[in-house]
Amino acid sequence: MTQVENRVELEQRKQDACTAFLDAEAALKADERERDREKLKTVRAELRKARGEYETLRRAVKVAETRLAQAQQEVAQCAEYITQHLQQKPACADVLPTDEEVREWQSDHDRLLAMQAEAVARRAAEQAKMPDRMQAVKLKESPGAVIPTLEYVESNLLKKLRGELPGGGWKGGLSSVR
Repeated sequence: MTQVENRVELEQRKQDACTAFLDAEAALKADERERDREKLKTVRAELRKARGEYETLRRAVKVAETRLAQAQQEVAQCAEYITQHLQQKPACADVLPTDEEVREWQSDHDRLLAMQAEAVARRAAEQAKMPDRMQAVKLKESPGAVIPTLEYVESNLLKKLRGELPGGGWKGGLSSVR
């Protein structure tokens, strides 16, 4: 082989190596893009699930708060009835507890006290059924909450897949990660 043939063969090998490198790099980018698409599918599914959980919790809290407010109103109404009824207490109640009017008043008063006790029990039951608000806060409103975090990841993946992020890096809150 001559020197010229050696150089031509060397150049051909260089070109083949460059082509193989570029092909491998393109295949790597295609694989990375496919992995990013799969990540995006997963993130979107998790985001839908978290949003659904949050909406369910939000509605449950709203219903529970309404029921608790109604129960509290019922307790307050009973207290008002008892106060008004005490003002109508017969003057002779302490002296003649067996008087027909006093017994009738005492019967009504006992009925009102029982109604109040039932209302207090219903209010306590509504308080016990109150959903955990902290779970909703953890999903949407606290630092590092699930929904905003997933939204940022989704946004970054979309930008990366569209080629909007320089160098394919991630945009974070205060810094960029590459």
